[in-house]
Amino acid sequence: VVAGDGRWIEPEHRRVGIVPQEAALFPHLSIQDNVGFGLARSERRGSKVSALLELVGLADTARRRPHELSGGQQQRVALARCLATRPRVVLLDEPFSALDASLRIEIRNETRALLREAGTTTVLVTHDQDEALSLADHVALMHAGRIVQFATPGELYSSPCSTWAASFVGDANLLPILGSSPSSDVVHTSVGRLMVRGDFRSAGDAGFALLRPEQCGLVGADGVAAIVTDVVFHGHDHLITVQVPPLQNQAEGLRLTVRAPAHVHPVVGTAVHVAVTGPVLLLSDAV
Repeated sequence: VVAGDGRWIEPEHRRVGIVPQEAALFPHLSIQDNVGFGLARSERRGSKVSALLELVGLADTARRRPHELSGGQQQRVALARCLATRPRVVLLDEPFSALDASLRIEIRNETRALLREAGTTTVLVTHDQDEALSLADHVALMHAGRIVQFATPGELYSSPCSTWAASFVGDANLLPILGSSPSSDVVHTSVGRLMVRGDFRSAGDAGFALLRPEQCGLVGADGVAAIVTDVVFHGHDHLITVQVPPLQNQAEGLRLTVRAPAHVHPVVGTAVHVAVTGPVLLLSDAV
């Protein structure tokens, strides 16, 4: 606690560091002076600054000015400046959003390694799901201004708390439940009978079964008949959208997203068969 209930700690004594969206370096100062800005004057050109620049891989830039560095290098300088005062907590406010895609991945991986090495508790604010899942030990998922789920990245992806959370974190197929077995370990959907995950068999008012794209695969004659309506190539795989014809008592069919390996080359309009592997998670609309 730094403020509230009669408590107030001066900002410079709070030991909270921040790295903003843009590096916000002082353009008239050298890199060395930027990193040492928050230190006592006697420490600003000492071994601590040199060690931090070494830590972020910029030991040879000490005498340069910010405009002489790339965007990624400037962001690393901002991180070094933040760590110089040995903060107990570091706040990262979308620090990689201004970088291009390939550099963003490189810098965020470097930042993760640096923060782990420094042993500093870090709070990262981001709208980038890949960034959150790849960087964090725990993720707080927010909706309408409140936290709706707090979990590890793996738990958040595999066990979202609602249909909204499932759709927000990753790609999701939400299949309406058409019925269930008396034992509740099987549900009936437009793609057939699906096993329900053992830890979520008593889902109460659940109306949907969550099926991740990687649980769907294109197969030969066996499986559910469908038509390919869209294909998005990601290099390492394809994200394929297929249309499943409606059942006799349904007005319209079901759209499914299927993840297929890169060597599979489906064509829009092609008739395919889709098979489901693994159990599904039951969810409700409640957030």
